Order: sequence, then C-alpha cells, then structure tokens
Amino acid sequence: MKIILWVHKNDVLANKILTYHFTRPVIDRHDEYLQVTVSQDEFAKLEDEKHDRWLVDQYNRNRLAEDQIENVNQIETGRSHDNYIYERNPDTNEVFERKSGDYKNRRKIN
Repeated sequence: MKIILWVHKNDVLANKILTYHFTRPVIDRHDEYLQVTVSQDEFAKLEDEKHDRWLVDQYNRNRLAEDQIENVNQIETGRSHDNYIYERNPDTNEVFERKSGDYKNRRKIN
C-alpha cells in the first residue's frame, strides 16, 4: 500500500518531512507543495515522529528553558503503556503492539 501526501518542497529538499497534508493545501503559496508517495511503514514513522514532537511541545509548554526537553525519551511518565503504539491491520483486523520507535519488534494482541 502506498500513501500520497503533499509536502512542502523545502522538506523534500532537506529529506526530512516535518509536516504534510492529505490534500493539496489551499494557501497563497500552494505551488511550493509537492505530491509524494510513501510506503505504509514510512507513513507509520512519520506519524510516530509527529506524535513525539507533539508530546515534547506539550511537555515543554509553560516550562522554563532549563526545564525543557529535546526528545520524548526524556519524559518519565511512570506508566509503561504510554510508550506503546497500537496498529490494526485493516485487511485482517489483527491488532499489534510495539514500542514507539521500534519498527521491527511487535506483538500480536488480538
């Protein structure tokens, strides 16, 4: 399965997709967006990174500069299930669990 995304050309040139859209953005500078195709695994990585950036931004919100963190691994929650990603295969309805960032080791839970 392939996923089609619209990505800003600077992200493509930098080889690092930071933000993406599922349809062509309707903004003044929409000609600066390119349509790209990614695999299902690449899309899962993008979603994990997006989620991780959001967690870091939320953690750092209203904190002093010296108390802020740079990555999600620096957050200590005390709850082990917070670090897991759950994925469902739409073809078989099987549900898998894996640790965030670990794309090789997953276990079937359903």
